[in-house]
Amino acid sequence: MTGQDGRVWFITGCSSGFGRALVDAARVRGDRVVATARRPDGLAGLQGDDVFVLQLDVTHEEALEPALTAATDRFGRIDVLVNNAGIGLVGALEEMRIDELCAAMETMFFGPTALTRAVLPRMRAQGSGTIVQISSQGGRMAGPGVSAYCAAKFALAQTLSRVYGRSARSSARSSCAGSRSHARRHSRPNAVRQPNATGRSAARAAVHGKR
Repeated sequence: MTGQDGRVWFITGCSSGFGRALVDAARVRGDRVVATARRPDGLAGLQGDDVFVLQLDVTHEEALEPALTAATDRFGRIDVLVNNAGIGLVGALEEMRIDELCAAMETMFFGPTALTRAVLPRMRAQGSGTIVQISSQGGRMAGPGVSAYCAAKFALAQTLSRVYGRSARSSARSSCAGSRSHARRHSRPNAVRQPNATGRSAARAAVHGKR
């Protein structure tokens, strides 16, 4: 699928790393992308017919619906949501401030959860969709100095593993890149599906259109 027949991606945290790489990969295959970032200056040079650049801080829940509406106004639909926005937080627990812990959870758990909740009704209405959460091995085990980061990733992975069971009669599907899911496949053919995913496999599958 290419051009107007390709998929429409909505990706958070596109100023660098996985987010920017996914924007580039989607464009190469002819898809259209809504590229978002907290600081839009990091998206300089991305604007084009196949890219819609939006400023979005996922910790501001009131901004999520307007961003999704702007995306659908531009491209007509959202086929793939990638919750990629994240922050690093390293240090001993007693050295971290409560506001830093809250920022980690807001960015890597509450923000992606709120955006997932907001996009699901749209995907149900259009009859299809894919949600990819960029997690980490930290979603499975914690290492020294990264307990807050790992807590946010673990919360995200575990919450996502229950999405499929609460979204029956939808042909949307969800997966978590970087944290192996233990959720079983739902027996209903039209239910949200939660495939096992490790490392980059979920994002790679979304790029290449694997079902």
